[in-house]
Amino acid sequence: MRILHRQILKEVFSHGLLGLLLFTFVLFLRDTNRLLEMVLRESAYVGSVVYLFLLSFPALLDFTIPMAVLIGILITLSRMASDGEVIATRAAGISVRSFLRPLGIFAMLGCALALYLSVSLAPRANRRQMEIEKEIGLRQISSTLQPRVFDEGFQNLVLYVQDVISGANPVWKGIFLADLSAPAGPKVTLAQEGVLLSDPARNKLQLHLIRGSIHEVAPDASE
Repeated sequence: MRILHRQILKEVFSHGLLGLLLFTFVLFLRDTNRLLEMVLRESAYVGSVVYLFLLSFPALLDFTIPMAVLIGILITLSRMASDGEVIATRAAGISVRSFLRPLGIFAMLGCALALYLSVSLAPRANRRQMEIEKEIGLRQISSTLQPRVFDEGFQNLVLYVQDVISGANPVWKGIFLADLSAPAGPKVTLAQEGVLLSDPARNKLQLHLIRGSIHEVAPDASE
């Protein structure tokens, strides 16, 4: 019986592992475009993007492990039935419980692993993934900004930059910034130069303007 159980577990595990690799690879392809785009924007963040690749696996395995367990059991039983091994073992006096025992052990192990991923590991990995993507996004804002184009991506702000010099702290040339939070009295800021300072830990951006001026409409229309 030990030889039979060992053989069933070995075959179920091999088929399940093959299914796990296939399903995980297919689902993983969904996020590759977004992550590779981060790498192409700035090669300095390759290490962080690789870490993001690894953080995406716990959530994927939470779906693919139950699928792999099912595929492994179905393929193993189908193969044994087609080769007549089930009939031979039943003719030798081996009951159906002998087949269910190793299959039940394999299913319980897959269920326990999927439960751990769903309850503990996947939520932590997703939270860390969002934090890293936010940090990379803050650092790459300057690289995504197109010079000589009015950008309305910021809430209640319209930004125009004549030229962008990339670096650790990007430098913007010829800045036009319109604050539209108060439509009746918009505030326009002009500056010859500005330095973008990012603080990912606090989720903040600071634009330090040099040789600039602020123009706004006074509440009194006569002024």
